[in-house]
Amino acid sequence: MKRKALISVVLSMSLVLGMTGCSSGNTKETEAAGTTTSSETAATSTAETTSEKVSEPVTVSFYSPLPTIQEQYDSAASRYKDATGNDVEMTLIYNESYKDKLKVSMASNSAPDIFAHWSGGPMNSYIQEDLIIDLTPYMEESGLKDRIMESSLQMGTYDGKIYAVAAGGDLMVFPLFYNKEIFAQYNLEVPETLDELETVCDTLKENGIIPFALANLNKWTGSAYYMYLVDRYGGPDAFYNAANRVNGGSFEDEAFVKAGETIQKWVNNGYFPDGVNGLDNSTGQDRQLLYTGKAAMFIYPTSVIAIIKDEMPDFADKIGIATFPVDGDDKEAAKRVVGSAGSNFLSISSNCENPDAAFAFIEELASEDTVTEMLEVGRCVPVNGIVDKVTDPLRQNALNMLQDATYVQLAYDQYLSPVLGEKHKDTTQELFGLTMTPEEAAKAMEATAKEQEK
Repeated sequence: MKRKALISVVLSMSLVLGMTGCSSGNTKETEAAGTTTSSETAATSTAETTSEKVSEPVTVSFYSPLPTIQEQYDSAASRYKDATGNDVEMTLIYNESYKDKLKVSMASNSAPDIFAHWSGGPMNSYIQEDLIIDLTPYMEESGLKDRIMESSLQMGTYDGKIYAVAAGGDLMVFPLFYNKEIFAQYNLEVPETLDELETVCDTLKENGIIPFALANLNKWTGSAYYMYLVDRYGGPDAFYNAANRVNGGSFEDEAFVKAGETIQKWVNNGYFPDGVNGLDNSTGQDRQLLYTGKAAMFIYPTSVIAIIKDEMPDFADKIGIATFPVDGDDKEAAKRVVGSAGSNFLSISSNCENPDAAFAFIEELASEDTVTEMLEVGRCVPVNGIVDKVTDPLRQNALNMLQDATYVQLAYDQYLSPVLGEKHKDTTQELFGLTMTPEEAAKAMEATAKEQEK
């Protein structure tokens, strides 16, 4: 079946005006799993839900890849129970394991009432297969449509209807993080061009320091470098045209091949740790390289700010952030970033027997109480006015990148269909492992894209 056109979740400045991203509330990125039921203890809340207490309470099931904010989820569930009489059964599993569990649930027609995803291509597939419901009436009746930032709403919208909302989600961008002390020690300037970046990397290597602290076992971490390089070589149109099969776009275009060539040049130059594809970011192996001074830079979502502040508070003062360098004198490219106007987008399954009760919990996750609690652990839920609540200087710098951005590229594996997104991560990891040439990687992506069109 021919794949329908993807929604345009690559955001322009008109969508991100007024938006300032901040780090997510992961306190430690450890593998965790659990199932909990909302506490019997009632909590005070100023939030109003769409459901009143019922004589026969129901239990709403909820999947999320964020066990690290279980305390905030439990608090929201307690307020929800106080307002509605309903319980929430949570299954919280970190990232990669979560994706596997969600795939099995969707394939076996046993999806939970509410589940989190990353919008983009996977969401489109859920819609086309009638696996999630239209939330537009709920959003309009509750007023939540006016509370959530427009740029975030657009990421959960398909054909004019809202299918997902980033309640409890997080604004984020992928900046270049660097150790200010190491840069000062070797008289290094923050690089603005790719040539300057390579000069910085060579100086670091000469002094026994790994330029980039990359742990690429889970593949998406290395993808960030590749996505930025494609943008710097081909502009935003390179990916957009190839992904949407318009204007003659192809994943074999020069920008994709050149990005792969640069990745492999950097691998051969020793810019990444040995055995990079075997290092696990979820256990902090990349961060440990930074903490110990063995590495000087990395590209990561702003979620890492809260993680670093929790794991190594003193190290947080050593961090600087910058935009990814541009190719040559293309100064405008510095205003294009990889990021998102929200994460952890929530949808309600078509199998849900109590969608009113399910939406009431989503509404609680966007309530003022929950937003405040999330902000305390570094998560910026994309509601209007969140900008004024952020005071941390490091986060503010990251927010400014989003506010000043003329183009925000959603991560490829989130934008593309699940099959093509996985192929992208697989081929990118192969590039880092030197087990596939740039041309082979580009050809494999294009072949999969063509297969998806059938």
